[in-house]
Amino acid sequence: MTPSPPTGTGLPELPVVPDSNQAVVTPEQGRVQPDALTADLQEEAEVLQASIKAGSVAQIVVAVIAVLGLIYLLKFVLITTLVSVLLAFVLEPVVSVLSRIRIPRAVGALFAVVLLVVVAGGLTSFFYGRAVDFATQLPRYSGKFSPPWPTCGRKPARLKRAPVR
Repeated sequence: MTPSPPTGTGLPELPVVPDSNQAVVTPEQGRVQPDALTADLQEEAEVLQASIKAGSVAQIVVAVIAVLGLIYLLKFVLITTLVSVLLAFVLEPVVSVLSRIRIPRAVGALFAVVLLVVVAGGLTSFFYGRAVDFATQLPRYSGKFSPPWPTCGRKPARLKRAPVR
């Protein structure tokens, strides 16, 4: 047990910390039962654990929000990085084949990127031409289509009520 300072010194009295099997004796309270002390300590421990759990959950929520905010702010950098990784993954087999036939890796990578740009440009030109041709011929084709029944698109003159049985 830790002794309290003598009275009249102006120092506050220190709380007495009990051992696990001892009862606490203080001048104000008299003798305290060990069961009451352990119940108080258990209650304080439960409150402390609950506050630690709440603090941990709050920290996790704040961390998730911070990560999502960082991703939002860095979206252009992340998109550029992910697209470049994807292109490197796609072009790696072409560069490997070119390096096996003794073309330097840097030249093979340049050739693979130029080949990719040429193929993408050719496909874009082809499909753009097809889309423009379709758009110019659309009015001519739209006149050929008619509704399968004559009342489609017209409001009926009068609705008849079905007989009630």
